Amino acid sequence: MKNLLIYFIPFFLLHQNILAQDSLSVKLSIAKAPKNLVLIQEVQLHNYDTYTKMATLHIEAEHIYTGTKYNFKYALLEGYCKPVLIVGNNILNGQYAFTYKVQADFLKISGKADGMAKSKKQLAYYLTNNKREMVMNTVPINADGTFNVGKIVIADNVILGFYGDNKKERRKLSVFINDPLPANYYPVDSLTKFVNINTANPNAAPDSAAIKLFIRKKNGKLTKDELATYEQIKVTATKKGKTKLQLYIEQYVSSAFDGGADALTFDGFTDEDLKSATNLLDFLLNRVNGFTNEVNADTGDKVLLYRRSNIAYFLDGIQVEEFPWFVNPWEVAFIRIYKNGLGVNTILGTPAIAFFTKRGNFLDADTRGRIAFPIKGYNPIETMWQ
Repeated sequence: MKNLLIYFIPFFLLHQNILAQDSLSVKLSIAKAPKNLVLIQEVQLHNYDTYTKMATLHIEAEHIYTGTKYNFKYALLEGYCKPVLIVGNNILNGQYAFTYKVQADFLKISGKADGMAKSKKQLAYYLTNNKREMVMNTVPINADGTFNVGKIVIADNVILGFYGDNKKERRKLSVFINDPLPANYYPVDSLTKFVNINTANPNAAPDSAAIKLFIRKKNGKLTKDELATYEQIKVTATKKGKTKLQLYIEQYVSSAFDGGADALTFDGFTDEDLKSATNLLDFLLNRVNGFTNEVNADTGDKVLLYRRSNIAYFLDGIQVEEFPWFVNPWEVAFIRIYKNGLGVNTILGTPAIAFFTKRGNFLDADTRGRIAFPIKGYNPIETMWQ
């Protein structure tokens, strides 16, 4: 398997010790490729120990003036990682703050399975990516249905699925999984660097005045005159006045999935028709003009089209090859339909649908389990920034 790289690591300790704050260093350089700028980041955690020898590196890039944020995630092995960002043509020139945070943890597959026979000792699962490459394995299951694969590195975005040994078991099986990588964590070390993205002059140094202003803003020390400099920053409502969907989007959804003028959104927290729908396909066919469910002449399979065009699908920010039939309507936080395309790994103009599922504090009290889950793996070392 070439693109679906998975390593299982028998490492179960949780480390909360904080390293010396000068143990993280980052060297940045910008190169001019034939079509794009390339940002090379050499990251080293010098004083790593047993617990941080295999860690996760989070990188947040924030445009100083617009506040637009981009997030990346890499495996930090033995204190070293050298990610390369290829700057997309849609990235705005200007000053960016790059914040590097080290999390002493790897992705984990753990949870609980219901509907299994009490004598069952193992749970079968598979991991598959967009190219339909697949890895199949089993994990020991405890008497109470809990399981823990330990720590893994997935160099891809995948679908994790579970299955039973027979028809009866498959019908009854229901699985809950914990957050593969806890979102609420205290970084063992962090560092912020500033970068000037300038396609006309790749060697341009960061604007020191802009950086000072940004730091003062972060510390809440701007004067009224200084605050006027930030006219481009989006003004958002306070948390008190935000809907449940707005809070969910803030916590879990990348800016790449912002709804434009042509996007249509269905709120899974408030839309009773969506929550009570029999399935997602019928819901969309009934609620959105232009959707048709037709038979593929080559395969004989039914396929959803929008105004006779094929559709790109995203599930929890991960592009998937087919309509996510395994997701139940009551699991959905929101559905967003991009009639004129999304522009994320898709041909411009290709209609797209993004499904985001409830998780964390946004789960309903009566939420049931399911048998397939999208897992967002680590970014490849060379990543297109767009």
